[in-house]
Amino acid sequence: MNVCDLAKPVMWWSFAYILYALFMAGGAVLLPGNTSEQFSKSRAALKDSWQKVGAGTWQSPFFALALPILWVALLPVAYPLVAFVASVTLFGIGLWSPC
Repeated sequence: MNVCDLAKPVMWWSFAYILYALFMAGGAVLLPGNTSEQFSKSRAALKDSWQKVGAGTWQSPFFALALPILWVALLPVAYPLVAFVASVTLFGIGLWSPC
């Protein structure tokens, strides 16, 4: 499998993630309450999950396995600009690949 085989699926998955990020960030803005407070709660949840991974308890491997899924799911709510820029960059790489 070469890079050209991966370019189109990465492009379409990143496009789907752009839509997901816009939906999640828009939903956080439309929810009642302070928007910055909701973003900070999501950041605190991600920080807490990272601390549980490094705690060294018997639960740490389970948190380590779930951490990438949690980051992908909560990134648009915790860091909407980072999620949007990363997905647009991947979409652009897939779009302008020479394949």
